[in-house]
Amino acid sequence: MSRALLFLLFIGLCALAAVALLRAAPEAMAPRERPAGENLLANPGFEEGRAPWTDFSEGQLWGEFEIVDSVVRSGTKALYLPVDSSRPRANHATRVFGAVQELRPQHFPKAVTGWYRVEHWEKPEAPDDARPAFVYLQVVVIVVGDPRASQLVYPDRPDASITNYQIRYYLAGASEPVFTMPNAKVQIVNRAEPPLREWVRFELPIAKDFERLWGVTPESYDLVRVLFEARWDRKPRRTKVRADVYYDDLRVTPQQDNAR
Repeated sequence: MSRALLFLLFIGLCALAAVALLRAAPEAMAPRERPAGENLLANPGFEEGRAPWTDFSEGQLWGEFEIVDSVVRSGTKALYLPVDSSRPRANHATRVFGAVQELRPQHFPKAVTGWYRVEHWEKPEAPDDARPAFVYLQVVVIVVGDPRASQLVYPDRPDASITNYQIRYYLAGASEPVFTMPNAKVQIVNRAEPPLREWVRFELPIAKDFERLWGVTPESYDLVRVLFEARWDRKPRRTKVRADVYYDDLRVTPQQDNAR
């Protein structure tokens, strides 16, 4: 047999071996299920690090988020919100930990879906003369720049100057509205405390909810701001809050996407 034929035979055997190795690879090596269809969020599983996710950490009420590889639902990364009142400059009555993206879709999105997980959950005991603190998980969807915003928020005040309106979704931890804002509606998804050490899926039909709660489908806006948060409010002084909160596999579904 010629050297050329031997070389071709060798190449063929190598190719067959590579295919066999791929087929024999353990199932755990394959990426876990990702949401089907188009996703308006960039880097929804945090596999590429922080960008383009941002926070409002320049404000004293906002804490920074982290990207970790220790507790993940799929892939190798997840968003971590280190809710901890013992951190520097964190001992305020209100503190928000979260990650934000600003979207500019032509049509208002259909839904927001994703997963959260809580590893630790410590709420303060309220003194007898104080109202109890709220510690909860929240997704906020804010419509910015819709020219109808002022009319929607203050229908009897044509001179009002409001640039946004929103829905605040309580995923867990709060059984009643924490506070009221004229430009915000509240939708309570789960009134109970979050379960510990398990991934929980949420699905928020934001297009239907804006139509139901605000009476309109948002349009002609500048942007849609989506926030994934863990926070506390009304924390009494000298009390402690600590929670380890994770988000992963987040998705904002466009209107034309009918995938389930």
